[in-house]
Amino acid sequence: MVKVEELGNGAYRIPGRTIVGLICIDKECYVIDTGLDDDQGRRALNVVKSLNCKLKAVLNTHSHADHIGGNNFIEKRSGVDIFGPLEEIPYIRNPKLEPVMLYGGSPVPELLSKFFMAKPSNAKPIENVKLPVKLVDLRGHSPGMIGIQTDQVFFVADAYTGINILSKHVIPYAYDTESALKTLEFILDTKGLLYVPFHGEPSEEPEEEIEANISAIKRTKETLLKALKDDLSTCQVISRVLSQLNVKIRDAALYFLYESLLKGYLSWLKRDGLITFKIEFNKIIWTLIKA
Repeated sequence: MVKVEELGNGAYRIPGRTIVGLICIDKECYVIDTGLDDDQGRRALNVVKSLNCKLKAVLNTHSHADHIGGNNFIEKRSGVDIFGPLEEIPYIRNPKLEPVMLYGGSPVPELLSKFFMAKPSNAKPIENVKLPVKLVDLRGHSPGMIGIQTDQVFFVADAYTGINILSKHVIPYAYDTESALKTLEFILDTKGLLYVPFHGEPSEEPEEEIEANISAIKRTKETLLKALKDDLSTCQVISRVLSQLNVKIRDAALYFLYESLLKGYLSWLKRDGLITFKIEFNKIIWTLIKA
């Protein structure tokens, strides 16, 4: 039997490597994200059935493979509509765009696993449908990520991760870290809800977890700026920052994930006028802008 945890007022979560959320209203159930693969999609359908509810729709918070991996199975099995944020729709419909973005070109085979590329599904913009929940802009982790909120429960997607997971990965992943930091500060200012991250445990007082994520971002930014006391190529920046933060790269896919993440930091610091680059010997060389 699939384990399901009641969160209150018709909201539930199915535990897993990536959780699946549910909001059930008047015997109609909305599934929030579908997990990594067909198995999680199947489990979500079984939970909806066990709650004696009818599946109304799937609501994707964003397009990462571990959040849309069950879409295809649910779509084929139930025929319900799948919705996601407008900016995320191209990635949900054509999941190969995710490894393309991470790699910056036609991706290497190591990025074509289910962990980075889900099966496609025919998602529609969530902004175009009337729903009995509140949609909250939580962009940063991905281009257009949203949270989904009831009067008591706030599914915050991947806006922050639990401390145990964060300690393992050291740097929280973000497509746009500047926006991710603003999202964390926004959530920190909200009160009176049960906060449900999709990689962590629900909490009515998530301040410790959020502050840990904020600190990790600020530490990475400071480490990068210190690394650029010397002029460095992009590859050298990545190597030095990861080494100084004691991040251990175990495989090629993980390298490209961190590379994409740290390039986002470089863009952020350049926008803020703290660093710039020049081209030398067919390489981008990053350098601090001296005060």
